[in-house]
Amino acid sequence: MSAPLIPRTLINYPLSRSLVTWGVFAGVTALYLLEPTGLARRDIFVKLPIVGGFWQKRLDALERKD
Repeated sequence: MSAPLIPRTLINYPLSRSLVTWGVFAGVTALYLLEPTGLARRDIFVKLPIVGGFWQKRLDALERKD
C-alpha cells in the first residue's frame, strides 16, 4: 500500500483549508495581473491544458494585426 500524497494530519488541520483558499486566491490574482504581458501569454497561458487555445487565438490575432 502506498503512502498518501497528503498526510492525514494535514487534511484534518483546521488552518489547512484557509491556507489552500488563500493560496489559490493568490495564484489566480497573480495570473490575472500577469495576463497583459506578452511573456506570460506565450510562456504560461498558452501552455494551460484546457484553456490555452483561447490565448493562442488571441496571440495569433495580435500578430496578424501588427
